[in-house]
Amino acid sequence: VIKVDPRGNRIASEAVFELLDSAKNVKAVLTTDANGEATFTRLKLRTYYIREKTAPEGYLRDGAEHMVTLTNDSAETRNQTVQVTNDPMVASITLRKTNAGGLSLSGGSFGIYAAGDTGFTTPIKTASAVSGVVTFAGMAPGDYKIREISAPLGYSLSRTVISASLVYDPETDAVADVQIEEPLVNHAMLANVVMKKTDEHGAPLSGGLFGIYHAVDSALTVPVQTAKAVDGVVRFTGLPVGDYKIRELEAPKGYVLSDIVVNAPLVLDFNTNLLPDLIIGAP
Repeated sequence: VIKVDPRGNRIASEAVFELLDSAKNVKAVLTTDANGEATFTRLKLRTYYIREKTAPEGYLRDGAEHMVTLTNDSAETRNQTVQVTNDPMVASITLRKTNAGGLSLSGGSFGIYAAGDTGFTTPIKTASAVSGVVTFAGMAPGDYKIREISAPLGYSLSRTVISASLVYDPETDAVADVQIEEPLVNHAMLANVVMKKTDEHGAPLSGGLFGIYHAVDSALTVPVQTAKAVDGVVRFTGLPVGDYKIRELEAPKGYVLSDIVVNAPLVLDFNTNLLPDLIIGAP
């Protein structure tokens, strides 16, 4: 009897097999060796059944009874090999995905790697966040690392690497699922809105005060940020994707307050998942 995994590799950990006669009476019991083999010898020429009694650690027991009929027709019929496959016990690794505010975040993609894959070259599986949950199902016992491969649209890629282990418990003869408690956080991409400020002759104009507002704030009552013109440049920094409007709150000394409202959309580039700065000419 040869014990193998689903890929045909021999399983070195011990498995126990029973030899049954045609009436299903147990005639002998053997344990596989380090090569995954057990040999029943000096058998009478008749029909037998091979049944796994105990599976190797971390594997599911094969429930089949494998029939073998020994005859004197040839060496092949007198000496036969039975290959028995064990599927590994599997479990799930689950983690949560949120934004910086702790809200569930969907999208992006994640890879799970063998712990020894230090270069993150070959993901065993990939998965996306659905309603803030990333699940790697059907994983065999072992040590793993998880990292983000691509971020959700509008968010920066996380550089966090999460370690997780699935462990076979001999007391329960099972591998428990793992829930990673600490969420993996994506931070929203931020960009700048830069506006040039000039006088009526096109010369750079400093001073005054400007406010930038969310476009939904139709009355422009609550500025997201305020900034002054320096050397003819007004700069609003660290803004996420969104539609904004800019207006002047205080004019530079000696100038009349402008009533122009400037549209300032910060738009994600869907091809690159980058958020470019917005440069606006003089209003």
